[in-house]
Amino acid sequence: MDLFELEKEKKELENSIQSRKERIELQRARLEAGAMDLSKVSVQGGKHGDTITDAVALIVKMEKDIEFLEEELKQNSREIDRMYNIFKEFNERDKQIYTEKKLLGWNNARISVKHNGISKRYINKIVKKVKKSIE
Repeated sequence: MDLFELEKEKKELENSIQSRKERIELQRARLEAGAMDLSKVSVQGGKHGDTITDAVALIVKMEKDIEFLEEELKQNSREIDRMYNIFKEFNERDKQIYTEKKLLGWNNARISVKHNGISKRYINKIVKKVKKSIE
């Protein structure tokens, strides 16, 4: 996997986790005691208990999905760290800077300190050059 694919996969995993967390919160809000006044619900042999059970089952399933996705995200982070260490070992400064900026989320000041005080403009130029070369 190259840097661009790792970056894309990381963003997709983070978005998927966030989406599932939002859906869980929505389901929990629907299940809260004040969400529905049961005294006003007309019962005609319906399956009201089943819908609550289904909602709880859905929440549990989504929580397991989140755990799985978080484990994938950890694996992705380990892969990013491994590649970063390879770049460091072979002294590929431009790819190190790209990894620090885009994948590790470092700010320009931190990158500048690590790489002998390079400017924000130069950092952005390097990131743009590396992104162009890996696409």
